[in-house]
Amino acid sequence: MTIGSFDPAEPGFTFRASDSLQTLSGANPAVVVLKLSVTANEGSSYGVGGRGPVAFSLLADLDIPPGATQTFTVGPDGLPGTADDGLTLESFDLDRDGDGVFTVNDTFRNPDGTHGFYQRGGETGSGSSVIGGLACGGFNDVQHGNPGCILDPDYPMDWHLHCPPGSALCPNLETGACVGGCSYATPANGGKAFSPPNSLHMGAHFDPQDSAKGDTTHLRTLQAFVSSPINLALNPRLGDLALTFYHIADLYAPSTLETRFCLDCGRVHVQVDRDPDPSVDDWGPWDALVPFQNVYDEAIAAWSIFGPSYCLFTPDDTGADPSALHGVRETMCYPGRAWAKCGSASGTSRYQTYSCSDGVVDPGGKGVWVQSKFDLDHFIGQRIRIRWIASTWKMDAYTSSYFEFGTGWSDTQDDDGWWLDDIKVYGTLQSQTVPSLDPRPSPGSACPVPCDPSVGDQGTHAVIKASGGPSPDYDGFDSVPPAGYSVLIGASGSAMPGGCLGGLPQFQYFIDGQLFQDWTNQTSLWHVQSYFTSYAVRMRCGIDFDCTGLTTATLNLPVDSQDGDDTVFGESILPLDLARGVVYDATTHSTTLRMWTSRNLPVDVYRGLIGPGISKGTLLSGPPRWVLDTSGLPGSGAACFLNGLQVHAGPGGGAVTDSGSLDQARDPDPPEGFAVYYVASRKPYFTNPNAQGCANPGRCNGGSAAGASCAVAADCPGGTCLSVALSGAPIPAPFSCPSPYTPYKVTDQVLTTALCP
Repeated sequence: MTIGSFDPAEPGFTFRASDSLQTLSGANPAVVVLKLSVTANEGSSYGVGGRGPVAFSLLADLDIPPGATQTFTVGPDGLPGTADDGLTLESFDLDRDGDGVFTVNDTFRNPDGTHGFYQRGGETGSGSSVIGGLACGGFNDVQHGNPGCILDPDYPMDWHLHCPPGSALCPNLETGACVGGCSYATPANGGKAFSPPNSLHMGAHFDPQDSAKGDTTHLRTLQAFVSSPINLALNPRLGDLALTFYHIADLYAPSTLETRFCLDCGRVHVQVDRDPDPSVDDWGPWDALVPFQNVYDEAIAAWSIFGPSYCLFTPDDTGADPSALHGVRETMCYPGRAWAKCGSASGTSRYQTYSCSDGVVDPGGKGVWVQSKFDLDHFIGQRIRIRWIASTWKMDAYTSSYFEFGTGWSDTQDDDGWWLDDIKVYGTLQSQTVPSLDPRPSPGSACPVPCDPSVGDQGTHAVIKASGGPSPDYDGFDSVPPAGYSVLIGASGSAMPGGCLGGLPQFQYFIDGQLFQDWTNQTSLWHVQSYFTSYAVRMRCGIDFDCTGLTTATLNLPVDSQDGDDTVFGESILPLDLARGVVYDATTHSTTLRMWTSRNLPVDVYRGLIGPGISKGTLLSGPPRWVLDTSGLPGSGAACFLNGLQVHAGPGGGAVTDSGSLDQARDPDPPEGFAVYYVASRKPYFTNPNAQGCANPGRCNGGSAAGASCAVAADCPGGTCLSVALSGAPIPAPFSCPSPYTPYKVTDQVLTTALCP
């Protein structure tokens, strides 16, 4: 699909699913997994190229049951039939059970009496209120000689209702005793609520006056807050099936030179009722939910960062995974991601959000909240529970919390905990309505092949172009890049006439016949071009290598050096035939000059004599340049000979021209003992630099041997050799001048009075 518009009236795309796809239960539907890969046009100045694939899934083989109705839950206004119906809001500010205090029993409370609850760690998971903890893959557990790699046997619980300082309305009896002498009473300066007065906090308070000093989390824990059952819409409205909440995550997350990672990590999990009977709950394993706004900001640490003697924990109620170390799917382990630094516990500006964005300063002035959002489309018509779960690491086998560890940790600013507020679930129903199975049979036709190599060039059609980012395309004749500029070589105009179902086109890039970039999804690459360069691209289907092009698309691209060394005598350019540059016919005594230049501009030719008694010219300083003054005998001085020869495109790139046959009247033979020389120079297109090219006189500049012949610097004691040899690496033919970065490059010029008009 090519995205050319975001007009919602434009059609999407159609795909064919496998004939064997079948949903056996509306509570556990089959899915179609699609992978999205994005290819950006090479016009981007950053050369974005291809990205992906990113997998996502669609529920499949489902129908809305005949006669099904859905009744949305009463919204926060408490009135049925109003605009906020179907929105479940948990702000932790309502005493829903009417006992005069705020408790976890008030959260997510349904008419049937179900409500939110806490999950604390245990030796193994039992029931819904206890989570067993396992060592993440790679960390040594008890069986591998790491006796401290178990959850703290005290099973501390830090989740609690966070009331304003001094309030007696949050007894937090369901949380239990605070391990180690802490409490759940908010410190005098520690009030936080996105919508006052209350929030939910995973953290313990050791200092009743100062939250910065005393707020912390316990170590070696798994602990979660779990919602009551939530029924999601079967026929969602625009904006339904979404989860949002505000939070502040201030958990321990050190960093290395390579990345940031969390040792204390917070995530969101979801659990689905596998029984479609509304009266029966059969809860499946917990699985991770991934946000799309203010996403998980840290990588969960791997054992390779500190070594296997430390430990991170993953819950044991997440379902089987035979490939995992303990046979349980790991949801709190590397390479997953989680929150640790999202929002700020102490910030006072909306911009103090660490890795997250769009902060909102707490009404009390201290703390910055951020909103994360989740897509629940995958759970259409399902009955789910959501949990906010945190895992804290084992730094040693006995320390219960950072505060109790002592100096260096007790007052760290990286352990204040995790606050939640204003949780919203959109598209909630009063009762469960599960999708039914689609009874229609498969159409039974065959799926198409990924690629047909019988069309085009083995199913491909490679196209190459070059540009300078925002500049027009370079064509190698009317438009060429300046020497030393970055050129963007692009292949996005290529096509796959044979198709590439399920995959992306891939490309090989060649520079001057050598492989520069092997097969890649990127449709462009940058190259700094100093000389005439030949680029080529080859194409294949990334999922079916039978469709691999046999030929390459080629672009020969000269450069515009603007100093005269991009015009040479010779025929064509690939290869340059130097023997055909100056051709003398001894029978007719006529001369023909053939020239190649790098772009579409006219060429001037100068003529002079060399021989006994004729000057070799003059070396000028600052920067060194050679004045081509060969005067001495009548007619010997360099003079304009052919003015403005028109050029045409050369067969190998650039432009070519010739003088035609020059007879004795126009180009007489030189006297005996002398020779005629010719200098060709392309006319400039914006100013007249009078540059003829690289004189390369091979003469010493300064020192005791000034003026003597030289080939290398050692030939000139105390001076420098004005020679191509100083340029280092060999310069590709036919160019004989040093690179633009050579400090002793010598250009020549004719006398101003001799310039072609």
